[in-house]
Amino acid sequence: MQRTMAMMFKLPKIFQMSKTPDILTLFHSPSSPVSVSILNYLKETSKPATPDSPPRFELDVITAPTLPTPSQYISIIDFLGGEAHAKSVLSGVDNSDEGARKLADQAAAEKSTAISLHRPILVDWNNGRVVLGGDINEVKTLVNTLPQ
Repeated sequence: MQRTMAMMFKLPKIFQMSKTPDILTLFHSPSSPVSVSILNYLKETSKPATPDSPPRFELDVITAPTLPTPSQYISIIDFLGGEAHAKSVLSGVDNSDEGARKLADQAAAEKSTAISLHRPILVDWNNGRVVLGGDINEVKTLVNTLPQ
């Protein structure tokens, strides 16, 4: 059996690359009890298992009325399975192109339009998964199946 350099020299743990935590984004509504419950669960489960270990995931919270960027919106639609989900994410739109355009127009004008995001939405950007709405069991499943 031929030994490779990696087999011959085991690097000390200090020099080994550790996995970067996955990024989860919660599009949150503080006025929604379900959204608050999900946020509290995510904050608790994102804590590291030990003081010297990395967090399970990095949590990014986007609070209402802030909306996703057009590219985030398109990614969310793609993660959900395509065009059929455009209306289930953003009200007041007929398709994802219209949704992205309205989000871009709103950002450029810095004013509110007749669109609103159906919150809470939890997005796992690293693994292309979304939990739409407030099903805490689906949130738990997403968190529990994050790659280690």
